[in-house]
Amino acid sequence: CLRLPSAPPPPPPCLFAIGGMYMYVGSFVYVLQAWRLRTTLSVSPAQFVLLTLHAAWPLTLWSVALTCLLEDTPSWLLNALARVERRLPTAIHRSLFLQPESLRPVASLLEVVHAHESKRLQSGAIGKAYRNVAADGKRVRSYQEIDRERRRTSRRGGAPARP
Repeated sequence: CLRLPSAPPPPPPCLFAIGGMYMYVGSFVYVLQAWRLRTTLSVSPAQFVLLTLHAAWPLTLWSVALTCLLEDTPSWLLNALARVERRLPTAIHRSLFLQPESLRPVASLLEVVHAHESKRLQSGAIGKAYRNVAADGKRVRSYQEIDRERRRTSRRGGAPARP
């Protein structure tokens, strides 16, 4: 795992890498041993193809899932799901595709939170500090400075003292 010299390695990427290596190496060894023992096990070419597919499908699922986790969902996967959407069993369809009625409460909650946060930023000390910086053209203050000013104001019950 890549890491900074002074920081410990990040656990999730390391665990994903370790799990992926076990899967890739394990599948490779599985196919390699089947190839070496094909005469002893009397494996036909068709059986060997099935054996290889059996070793490859977990790797494919893991790789696609990791791609979805690290990046946006690939368009080819979304297109494939859209093509088979009507033929999926009900339980799988419900787990893959959110129903519109379940999204309505989430959307209304997000609208309320957005309106509240916009109002808070415009009326609060943090919002005033942002407006002052934009209007005055002074140096940009850090979040810590803005927070200190807000605390001083709230303790004294008035305007902050001039530096």
